[in-house]
Amino acid sequence: MAQEKYLIFANSTSDTMMFPASSIAFLENTDADTMQIHFHPGTDNTAGSVIFEITSGYGVDFAKILFRNIRNSRESFIVVADDVNSDYLKGSVGGTTVEATACTTIALL
Repeated sequence: MAQEKYLIFANSTSDTMMFPASSIAFLENTDADTMQIHFHPGTDNTAGSVIFEITSGYGVDFAKILFRNIRNSRESFIVVADDVNSDYLKGSVGGTTVEATACTTIALL
């Protein structure tokens, strides 16, 4: 059985959230440097979304990096955008570093 992966987001010490990767509903590039991930409701019927900044113009590439990390990481916890610890998911595309650069909004719906 595959191990569940969790995505971590933090924009302050009092605004931190971890979502199961399996609950991703869809990703949305809201502009050239902003991405939003929408999450399906969990067992408590709470859905959520996270808005974060990425390297401008690399939305599709960042999505590929994210899903590659979910598929290949041996870790259960994957930090996507953590402003508290300055820890951001990144990868390389044609010699360019593509990464999350800030976590702006974490919302439960």
